[in-house]
Amino acid sequence: MHTDSTLEATAPDARTIAIAQLVARIRSEQNLGLGIAGGLVGALLGAVIWAAVSAATHYRIGYMSIGVGFLVGYGVKTLGRGIDRSFGIAGAVLALLGCVAGNLGTVILAVSDQAKVPVTTILDKLSPNLALEMLKIDFQPMDVLFYAIALYFGYKYSFRRLTQDEIAALPD
Repeated sequence: MHTDSTLEATAPDARTIAIAQLVARIRSEQNLGLGIAGGLVGALLGAVIWAAVSAATHYRIGYMSIGVGFLVGYGVKTLGRGIDRSFGIAGAVLALLGCVAGNLGTVILAVSDQAKVPVTTILDKLSPNLALEMLKIDFQPMDVLFYAIALYFGYKYSFRRLTQDEIAALPD
């Protein structure tokens, strides 16, 4: 038999209920499709910047992977407004793709410069197999570290954060 004190001890307090309601509201407002769209924009922008900086400096700068991860995560977070793990996974995958695209863009720009061929000519002839071959030839072990960094930051920055107003509205 339960006594009143046992029931009180197991009943959630007002703060726990408010947090559950807030989480339910946020989940009802999140949109993974829009988050992916925002992440794609970030990945494309990051890839272009990665390729341009790498081509201009003739050097791969590892910090670019942080930038790509941040841009992707920001896009996922801003448009998706999500708190579920799927938003972080989307951000991580898109950040990785952004870095790979940035490396591919770097190779394309280098080939264009060395062969004195317009970039558009290379892009016209680019196939998935040729792109993969270019990435294999250009691969450096440090790429793995850069990709891992992008995965981490893409994941980390893809989640919606609670606002000060939401936190202040919670009961003590």
